[in-house]
Amino acid sequence: MKKRFRYFFIILFALIAFPVFTGYTNAAFAGTGNRVLNSPVETGQYNEVITRLVLDSGETYLFTDYLLFLSAMDAYTKGDYYQSLEDIDEFLSLYQGTYLSKDVRLLKIKALYATLDEQDIWPETDGCFERNACYYSIILKAIRDYLKDFPSDQEARYLYAKTLKRAGMERKAGDIFKSLYIKADRYYTELKDVVSPDDLTTEEIILMSKNLRRSLRLKESESLLLTRLNKLAGSERKPLYTSLADTYFRMKDYSKAAAYYQKADNIQKAAISYYRADDYDLFENMLELARDKKTKETCTLFLLKGIRKRRDMEFDEALKIFRTAYRNYPCKEQSLWHIAWTEYLMGDFLSASYNFRDLYRLHRNPGYLYWQARSLESLGQNAKRLYSSIAGDSFYALLGRMRSGGITLTSGRVELRDSFKKENPIFNGEIHNLSRVKTPEPVDIPDRLSLTLKRAEFLNSVGLRDYAIKEIDSYRPEGDYDRLKICRYLQSLKAFNESFRCANKLKRFSGTSVLLYPAVYSDIVDKISADYNIDPLVIFSVMREESRFNRKAISRSGALGLMQLMPFTARRMAKSLGYKTGALSDDEIMRPDLNITLGSYYLGQLISEFGSVPMAVAAYNAGEHAVRRWLEANQYNEVDEFIEDIPYKETRLYVKKVLRSYFKYLDIYGQKKMNDKTALGNVKERHD
Repeated sequence: MKKRFRYFFIILFALIAFPVFTGYTNAAFAGTGNRVLNSPVETGQYNEVITRLVLDSGETYLFTDYLLFLSAMDAYTKGDYYQSLEDIDEFLSLYQGTYLSKDVRLLKIKALYATLDEQDIWPETDGCFERNACYYSIILKAIRDYLKDFPSDQEARYLYAKTLKRAGMERKAGDIFKSLYIKADRYYTELKDVVSPDDLTTEEIILMSKNLRRSLRLKESESLLLTRLNKLAGSERKPLYTSLADTYFRMKDYSKAAAYYQKADNIQKAAISYYRADDYDLFENMLELARDKKTKETCTLFLLKGIRKRRDMEFDEALKIFRTAYRNYPCKEQSLWHIAWTEYLMGDFLSASYNFRDLYRLHRNPGYLYWQARSLESLGQNAKRLYSSIAGDSFYALLGRMRSGGITLTSGRVELRDSFKKENPIFNGEIHNLSRVKTPEPVDIPDRLSLTLKRAEFLNSVGLRDYAIKEIDSYRPEGDYDRLKICRYLQSLKAFNESFRCANKLKRFSGTSVLLYPAVYSDIVDKISADYNIDPLVIFSVMREESRFNRKAISRSGALGLMQLMPFTARRMAKSLGYKTGALSDDEIMRPDLNITLGSYYLGQLISEFGSVPMAVAAYNAGEHAVRRWLEANQYNEVDEFIEDIPYKETRLYVKKVLRSYFKYLDIYGQKKMNDKTALGNVKERHD
């Protein structure tokens, strides 16, 4: 009964918490209630949020779960743990299983743990002969129950270990501390003083080094492995060699990586590392050792050797190597592709066209059909029919459509189009501005969806944006129109990554286009594109492929934010723009306005240098030094040849994805047809 009284008292509390609201009027509320709250859960503005929920929602009963949750949070932050626990228990009795229950259950664990320092005011518990034992039993049970449902929650596991240690179960606590230390994640730094690497087995050292690499602590991974290596002898050392080699490879110290791969008897990876280190003599040695193994891995080494010969313009030698691989190793498709591509680059277009034709007939890859058409075109034949037959919306289908219309990638710079400015009603991607986009036939909005949207809208209005997104994510759509409403609402919250993932589950009708290719942060992009003379659609395209619009994205190599900038590149661009780079933290680099500014400025610099969007995009991914090296070593007639000949597979695919996105953006938002004055750049004019 006491808890029920507390439940109804929360609303009354909200009315008296702030005297200004007791005589509530619109005028009185204007100065406080309409103020946008800035991350209230992070800043502890719980009272104000509760008041807003009660006075401004108009339907307080819709938010009773949040009233209890925020009341519990408010009491916890003020150190009133027992009041917090009362609210938590009341919540769980009413809303167990809802999306908020995970946060509430974790809060209960934290509140219970906090009371360990206040044992003198713990209530008496029936049936307990020893009060301490009861305290620990209650806390440990709460944590175990939670971990059954959320076994990967590191905070709960850490509190579990701390509670076990305080309860005298130090061995079990030590095992959990050790597992968290090996994970090398959230609690790694503070557990350095608790767990020693000497306590770990060699297998655990190897696992921890992998986790350290994943969290970009490469030097610590190296140190951990070398320390253990120096304590072992003979065959005991061998299991560490591969892990150490993997670490050096991630550090781009390819010579050391190769040496350790060789010690680990991994000839294929040793060869690739020597190749990356430009040590072709040792690469050849590894290839000879692997020659008799008729595997795909050995074939990969032959192809690398042939590619190097081709880049050195030794076409005949390259063809000889590729044909050897085709005859003797299980990689016929890749080998025949390299044969055809080498013939194309050396000007043997007839033979190349036959091989591209055979590849397409066998594998139906649109790229093979495109290059067959390009080969025939180079022989003076009309290839429009072949270009037009490339189905779908792949990169090659889009290129084929351009060429069948007489458009190539060899014309001038990308021009800034006025039609992409904010006054274009489609440009800013807001829900109410999507009148041009065809959507599925509307149906009556289900009551569940209407309730979800109402709750989400108000949660967002009081500063609980993350919880508004959770509210939306908790809804299970009943059809495409239902899901489309959800996706659009997520986009209106600027939850672009979530909106994108939502739209990916929709059937491909035209209403999904602005969700899959949104004009995100258009106010920022519009200004920057004008300042740096970059087509805004290029910025959107890079952002889409780099981060899928996740402003918190961090890559495995350490690239940050929407534009996936490496920290040293971001600080270099910031310095050029006059920022004080010494104070520029990683968190600041991830801030959308700054991240887009620095990334776009860098992209603009690359476009100015290379005179071509595809080359600039390649440099954005692989580095400008790599692109300069590729252009110095080879001559290309058109940009599509440069793209296809990019040595790094990752960069080659990345450029194709960005350009495909660009063409899709152009189709959705552009008002002008692409013509030979508005293409993507020219190779010949700059490099002849």
